[in-house]
This record gives sequence, structure tokens and C-alpha cells, in this order.
Amino acid sequence: MWVKEILSMYFNIYYVYMKNLYKYLPTTLLLAPFLVSAQGNEIVDSELGGFIVNIQGFINDLLIPLVFGFALIFFLYGVFNYFIVGKNQTDKKAEGRSYMVWSIAGFVLMVSVWGIVALLASVIPTSGAPVPPSIITPLST
Repeated sequence: MWVKEILSMYFNIYYVYMKNLYKYLPTTLLLAPFLVSAQGNEIVDSELGGFIVNIQGFINDLLIPLVFGFALIFFLYGVFNYFIVGKNQTDKKAEGRSYMVWSIAGFVLMVSVWGIVALLASVIPTSGAPVPPSIITPLST
């Protein structure tokens, strides 16, 4: 049940973060235009820009599929425990159900964050920066 403990610890940290978010949100919203206008194209052309692009590629190409794969493995492990191992054992059946529920919650959370990021990336205007592919295609006029 270590997955359940990790997820409960994550949600406790998330609750503390959200509680403190309201303290810093007005300041962040006031300073955001200054922070954005302070950055020019020289960051993209520098070594730091290349490093940031490499980190972004690592996250998009390796880390996100790996996390989705782990969630799928946990779901399949829960199905195995629920249907095969837990046929006659109620404790294994409950453990399998728990794995399935938490992995589905993880899938929903990951897909919703992915959709929100894609929506924001397609809505926010950028000047020459690459936009991730979108499911929604613009209507031709």
C-alpha cells in the first residue's frame, strides 16, 4: 500500500501549496508582466536556452510517456490482483481495487493537466515560438 501513502502525502503537500497560493497570487499577477517583458530572444540563442530546450525535450519525449507507462502498469497490476489473485481472497481483491482506482485517478489527473497545458499553449499568443500540436484545428476562411 505504499502507493496509497505516497499519493496521500502528495495530496497533503498539494493542500498546503494551495492554501499558501492565495497569499502570493496577487503579487505574482502584478509582477508577471514585468517578468515576461524582461526576457528577450537572447535567452533562446544562448547556452541556457539550449539547455532549457534539452530539458523540455527530455520531459516531453521520455518522462511523460514513462509516467503514463507506470500508471498503466499499476492499473494492470490492480486488474491482476482483483480478477485473478483475488478470486477467493477479499484482501487481495480490495488491494487490486485500490490500485485500479488510484491509477485511474492518476490517468485523469495527467490527461487533464496535459489538456490544460495544450489549451493554454494554443490560446496564448507567442511570437515565433513553437506551439505544441492541438486536436482542435482552426476553421479555414
